[in-house]
Amino acid sequence: MRQKLIMFVIFMMVFAISNSKAQIVINEILASNTSTNLDEQNKQFVDWIELYNPSDKEINITKWYLSDNIQNPTKWEIPFYTSIAPKGFKLFWADDTNTSNHTNFKLDIEGESIYLFNKDLVLVDSITYPLQSSDISYGRVAGKMNQWMYFHEVTPLKENSLLGMKSVIFSDDPMFSKKAGFYEEALNIELSASSATDKIYYTLNGSTPTQASYQYSSPIEINKNTTIRARTYSENKIPSKVMTQTYFIKESFSLPVVSLTIDSSYLWDENMGIYVEGKNYIPNKWKTANYFQEWERPVNVEYFDTNGELGFNMNAGVRIHGRSTRNHAQKTLAIFSREKYGTPSIPYKLYGTKSPEVIQSFLLRNGGNEWGVTMFLDALNHTLVIDKIDIDAQLYQPAIVFLNGRYWGIHNIREKINEHYIISKHTNVSSDIDVIESDIDVSEVDNIITGEMKACYGTIDEYNKMIKFIENNELSIKENYDTIKKWIDIDELINYLATQVYIGNKDWPSSNMKFWKNRDESGKWRWILYDTELSFTKGNKFVSFDMLEHMLAKNADYYATLPWSNYLFRKLFENDEFKFEFIQRVAVYLNTVFESDHVLHIIDSLKTNIEPEVERSLNKWGGLQQNAVPYYITSKNQTTWEVNVEYIRNFVRNRPGILRQSIINYFNLKGTVNLELKVNDRNAGNISLMGYTLAGGDFKGSVFTDIPIRLEAIPNSGYEFEKWKGVDDEKNGVIYLQKDKKITAIFRKTE
Repeated sequence: MRQKLIMFVIFMMVFAISNSKAQIVINEILASNTSTNLDEQNKQFVDWIELYNPSDKEINITKWYLSDNIQNPTKWEIPFYTSIAPKGFKLFWADDTNTSNHTNFKLDIEGESIYLFNKDLVLVDSITYPLQSSDISYGRVAGKMNQWMYFHEVTPLKENSLLGMKSVIFSDDPMFSKKAGFYEEALNIELSASSATDKIYYTLNGSTPTQASYQYSSPIEINKNTTIRARTYSENKIPSKVMTQTYFIKESFSLPVVSLTIDSSYLWDENMGIYVEGKNYIPNKWKTANYFQEWERPVNVEYFDTNGELGFNMNAGVRIHGRSTRNHAQKTLAIFSREKYGTPSIPYKLYGTKSPEVIQSFLLRNGGNEWGVTMFLDALNHTLVIDKIDIDAQLYQPAIVFLNGRYWGIHNIREKINEHYIISKHTNVSSDIDVIESDIDVSEVDNIITGEMKACYGTIDEYNKMIKFIENNELSIKENYDTIKKWIDIDELINYLATQVYIGNKDWPSSNMKFWKNRDESGKWRWILYDTELSFTKGNKFVSFDMLEHMLAKNADYYATLPWSNYLFRKLFENDEFKFEFIQRVAVYLNTVFESDHVLHIIDSLKTNIEPEVERSLNKWGGLQQNAVPYYITSKNQTTWEVNVEYIRNFVRNRPGILRQSIINYFNLKGTVNLELKVNDRNAGNISLMGYTLAGGDFKGSVFTDIPIRLEAIPNSGYEFEKWKGVDDEKNGVIYLQKDKKITAIFRKTE
């Protein structure tokens, strides 16, 4: 049947080509729309296809078809009641959303074919277009239906220009007399072009230069923070790319600087601005605000290191990011590199030596629910575990942001959690992955919380298969648990749970939980740590909040843990092997990764790093009431900020004892004993305790009584493990303790 359909289509194509009376034509396309015209329905800049009716009568095109695949002529059906007036136009948005006049396919900037079929599957028109460029359309020359050209002056729903370009040849970029950066005195910037006949147009307000902008004729005086955007216009060429450079006058800084240059309407316009409530906002209905929409706007991003040297200058897309924290006055921004902006990846190691090889997006985070309180709490939680234990977490770099030259305060550069993040973190991982998240919704009427697990990338099929297995098989049975171990990276999950329990993250697991796996048979689910700032709850009276009860609650009466969100965890804790591993691993981490003096040292280093910038940031954003749970007030001044940091220190000082007792109570344990480990020769080898490799082979701390402890001796090259000294079974790597114990790993040289 499929083959017959293809043969029929080919026949109709031949028939159509010979039929010169075809009336509806594909008139113009824009295969990379970054800022040309906005789709008023979805408020996005997306690609489009324009149809034109050159006849003198209205033509109904209901049940006609657009396709980018000749073998699938019915790929997208034009909606009912669609007609084109005589000499009229109709625009269809090619954004793969398949709603209203939005097709179920996108246009390929590299070039492809587009086909228009009528309801009888007769090919009415087609176009095979070559490589395209952003914001340059490809269409028929007005009055010359068979001549296709490139147009810089794009004309959606209007007659095309009489003049176009046969090929895309850009004017040469304008040149700036001084590089972007930081200057102590006012300066004059000269712009120059490669040809005396070229004209340069520029703006100083963040907007894109056009021939209606300032025409350059003399040096531009810069006496305050200013962003210059300029482009060259040459005869018989497409205007040049827009060049953007920011000049800072008498600015001091101790953190990297991110300068964002953007058309102000993209931020503040009531109809299309992403930073405002907008004209459709309904009071107390958060999701009606513009800043709750997933709208993306073009932006230029410049990054300067702490020496003032330019790290990169790129065009990108920007969106508002987050959930309820979008309500804050200072918002989190997500930055996206994309091919259509001319930057497929970010050409800089944002996180120093720890940066992944390829970065395609990042966040300029406001601190989330902890906005303006300490400004580094979520970063602390991630810094504690990165490179210490096996866990997927987010790198961190604080920075100062300027918006069109205006100071916008401290933001935290963070990795954005998506499929690109996962691929960049793990070798041998392709885009063939599934990413699942806990998705909750809070009613704006009665605050009732509902939600479910859903796939934010890929499908949820493999997760549902695992849950179905658990529903029908007791995990307390070894064989069933062994099956689960084939599907879950158990070590990584225990690290993840241990971290969440230690920090006391109350905005989890019903929210802020993502996990992923490869779709192949070897893939195992791994969890990603993110959005942890509702932790380390300030004030000693909250330190005793029972995080184990919260994590494993069977109902949401008190702990607000929805049963579907922790079902997997509850079932895993029915297995003794999993439970014992978790218990003793927490014990080990409380003496190493989460040891109080170590954590306090990390807090001090993060605090010291941003301290010189705190006062200025709080001068702009301090003393404001948050508009999201827990409705903190941002630090009023640097003194208040110091107090808030001290609250976190108090949590850290008290947390180990509180958490040990919580574990004893929840799991009905006998108590703790002291364990001391060492090696006979530090040059000979090391010790792994519950999977954690000890620094220098030394350990001294509390572990839980009568719960199995895994020991592994790790010999260095040229040495071998001989025995454990201090235990009855000198070779056994699993011990149970009822009293304090000192154990030494004995290594010897190999012959």
